[in-house]
Amino acid sequence: MGLYLIDMTIWILGMIAGVRGHIPHHAVRAAPTALPVGGVLGVFATATFIIGALSAILWAAIWVAIKLI
Repeated sequence: MGLYLIDMTIWILGMIAGVRGHIPHHAVRAAPTALPVGGVLGVFATATFIIGALSAILWAAIWVAIKLI
């Protein structure tokens, strides 16, 4: 709905300004492309590793703080 409103607003402004033929009335949408499974799994694995590493660092910092108390 948002893209349609933007398209209609630009079209109306183009009609008011007298510019015809430069702004298409109906936007042409590109066909969706399939994401490669390897790329998605790579992003998921990287995110999992980063979350795990940050969790381990936080756990180690708290463990050291408790030992120093």
